[in-house]
Amino acid sequence: MQNTSTRKAKEYFAALRPEQTPENIGSIVIAHFLPGKKQFIDAVNNVAPVQAAIPKPSSVRHQELMAVSTDYNVQTLTREHATPILTKLIKETPDAMRLILIDIGGYFADVLEKEGALVQQKVLGVIEDTRNGDAKYEKLKRPFPVAVTSVASSELKLPEDHNVGKAIVFSVDATARQFETILHGKHCLSIGYGPVGKGIADDLRERHAYVRILDSNPLARIHAAADGYRVRSSKEGLNDFDFIFCATGQGSLGEEDFKNLKDGCFVATATSSDEEFKHDALKNFSNVQIHPNVWEYRDAEDHSFYLINDGKSANFIHDAVVGEFIYLVQGEILKLIPYVYENQERIAKNRIVTLPNRQKKEVAEKWEEFWNTNSN
Repeated sequence: MQNTSTRKAKEYFAALRPEQTPENIGSIVIAHFLPGKKQFIDAVNNVAPVQAAIPKPSSVRHQELMAVSTDYNVQTLTREHATPILTKLIKETPDAMRLILIDIGGYFADVLEKEGALVQQKVLGVIEDTRNGDAKYEKLKRPFPVAVTSVASSELKLPEDHNVGKAIVFSVDATARQFETILHGKHCLSIGYGPVGKGIADDLRERHAYVRILDSNPLARIHAAADGYRVRSSKEGLNDFDFIFCATGQGSLGEEDFKNLKDGCFVATATSSDEEFKHDALKNFSNVQIHPNVWEYRDAEDHSFYLINDGKSANFIHDAVVGEFIYLVQGEILKLIPYVYENQERIAKNRIVTLPNRQKKEVAEKWEEFWNTNSN
């Protein structure tokens, strides 16, 4: 039996479906396999039949995996071996079919770079969901072999990102309480002041923590200062902090940084450790799981810190729940599928493209019809 939330989501997705479904297009979807994801994959399938559904390695719930596997071709991958697996999946699609690649974290970027001819033959375009994924596509040579679109910086994603930040703090607080400590009155550093980092900082301040912001981007720093935060531009003094939240997706901490943390510091991330930490940052630390959601890392000098969820996004501890705001960005992804198909010859290939504002407003208005109970 479907609950009310599931039924409402299906009706919302159906309302966003184009009147005429594009012919001979399919999709490959990389996604967090967390509760509720199958209904989004079903919605994609109704517009561009899903040829393969791939869970992001750091975020798989067994029940959701089983539900998706019942109806779809589910494949697994790791960041290190993603390119050959994804290339094979693209090659195996029917000759007459053109693909939309729905990405989360830039997994297809290397395929575009190394298999340009294949991509031009088989793929219509890419839809990326995250800022760190955008960064991987930005590094590619121009023009791209196909259209690269993104929802990562969309106004429709801001509510989700802000609530992701708050969810991360919630999960860290709940975990820290198992160690008889709370965030109230603690010295906390948020590395990165994008939408997720701002959500983290705002929630920490609401919990009466002492909050500092570290960001390498001066534009982000002045926004943080305008919001009333004290800011830093360097990682000096990392040992001042009881909790460190990493929200850059761009290798915010390296081995020497970890050695300089306060003994017993809690570290949490907003994405997986292979994206948030520098390569091999933890290879010279021993580690032991001391709690279902906490790993203690220790160096040769017997200095230690606690890594929440072993470097995976902390909010996944509680299934990354951000409420109905997730449907805004999912609705935008659904809108981008026919947009890419209908404008494949006109979309610029020298930059990452976003959905036109007119269509974003259509998604927002449709979302309001279903979920905005405070509109009157």
